[in-house]
Amino acid sequence: MENNDLLAAVAAYVVADGHEQELAKSKVKRILNGISSAPPERKRESVEAAIRRVLVELGVPSHVKGYSRLICAIRTLVDDPAVAEAITKGLYPAVAKEFGDTPTRVERTIRHAVELSFERGSFEAINRYFGNTISSNKGKPTNSEFITRLADVVRDGL
Repeated sequence: MENNDLLAAVAAYVVADGHEQELAKSKVKRILNGISSAPPERKRESVEAAIRRVLVELGVPSHVKGYSRLICAIRTLVDDPAVAEAITKGLYPAVAKEFGDTPTRVERTIRHAVELSFERGSFEAINRYFGNTISSNKGKPTNSEFITRLADVVRDGL
C-alpha cells in the first residue's frame, strides 16, 4: 500500500471515529515522514516544560481547569500547526476528549484562564509575549490568539 493510500485509509477511519479529517491527515503525514527527531517522550517533556514556564510567567493560575486545558491545547498546536485552522471544530473537541469534557466547557475554562492571566499577570511578560498583537479595544487576546501565539513562542524556543 502506498503512503497516500495508507494516509487516506487512516484518515477515513479516524474521521469515522469523530475526528477532523485534515487534523488526522496531518498527523498521519508527520508519522509517515518521520519528522520527529527526538524520542516522543523526551520531546513531549521539553514541550510541556516550556509551556508551563510560559504560562507561569504570564500568571495563569495552575489551580484552574483552564491551565491543564491550555497545556494540552498548546502542546497539540506545537505538534501540529495545521490544527490552528480548526480551533473550535478540531482543537477543542480533541482537548475535551482527553479530559472527558465537552468542547464548550474546554473553551470556557481556557477563556477564564486567559482572563485571569491578563488581570493578574505581569505586564512585562504579557507585553513580551504579545506586544502589538493585542487589540487595545479588547485588552486581551481571544482564546485562539492566545493559544496560537504561545504555540509559536514554544515552537520557536525549542
